[in-house]
Amino acid sequence: MITNDNNIIVSCSLQSSNSPAKYITVTNKSNYTASFTLSYKVGKRLYNDRSPKFVSGKSYMILYDANASSLTLSAYCYDASDHSKLICQKTSSKPFTKCLSLGGTLIKPNCSEISCSPINSIPPELPPQTPCYCYCCCCCPKMFN
Repeated sequence: MITNDNNIIVSCSLQSSNSPAKYITVTNKSNYTASFTLSYKVGKRLYNDRSPKFVSGKSYMILYDANASSLTLSAYCYDASDHSKLICQKTSSKPFTKCLSLGGTLIKPNCSEISCSPINSIPPELPPQTPCYCYCCCCCPKMFN
């Protein structure tokens, strides 16, 4: 996981440093705490990436292998008792890059697709950290350059 001053948290789960990447970015513009999951297959292996819960004004990005298939993206909101509610779900047989904005209230949450900022807009000075599942010391920053 990588954070920067733009309140974007990035998680990557790539097969190798040479893998092309797709990404999902979810921005929370609501008054509730949210999270999202991305499940997909690469070959015969199933991956389940989950964002942490994040509050209004924060974004979370998951980078994933561009060779993925059978994708399911699900966004959730949480009430004060920490019960989750599905806001939206998108499925695809092919990899995609999507940016979603979560809005509304806990009683009437909504999810809309928005245009994505170029991935190069994330500052290149992001330091690599152990949770980047590329298993190398230099692959994560290269994804942002």
